[in-house]
Amino acid sequence: MNRRAKLTVALVWVAAAGLAVTAQASQSAKHEAQELQRAKLSLVEAIVAAEKAAGGKAVSAGFEFKRGNPAYFEVKVLSTDGQKLTRYELNPRTGKVQDKSDEKLEKLLTRLTPASLSHAPTSLTHAIALAEQHTGGHAVSAEAKGNGEQLVYTVNTVKLDGDSQETKVQADGKIASSD
Repeated sequence: MNRRAKLTVALVWVAAAGLAVTAQASQSAKHEAQELQRAKLSLVEAIVAAEKAAGGKAVSAGFEFKRGNPAYFEVKVLSTDGQKLTRYELNPRTGKVQDKSDEKLEKLLTRLTPASLSHAPTSLTHAIALAEQHTGGHAVSAEAKGNGEQLVYTVNTVKLDGDSQETKVQADGKIASSD
């Protein structure tokens, strides 16, 4: 086999491997979307429950789904004084807190202040609603990120067909980007 033929075979193999990985990722997203649909609680409702339990503002939330393990919502809430970050695990079928633990404040998170979260015209839950409306999918994770005055929410959504998108929502409620 000449060099050109070997290169062609190698490229075909790499392309086939890439398609297999993409198909597997899509299948995983499909299963996640189906499990999320079976949940009685939405990501927004999980955030509301965790914020109520903590008395602070959620800075991140996600639907944790790994085949073979029970799914749960994970919500991290920053206390009103900005000194404590609490991680909540909530049952997606009942909304009950299954586990609660204190987390270390990360360097990135220290740029988020309770004031920046409270004074933002758009909350994490509203950013999720905007992203779901924009993409037509269900939110599987959301996170607030900031550096001083700039606050941006990153929301990942998935549709039942496995199509997933990441949407960035500015603090003023405008869609900054969608992939």
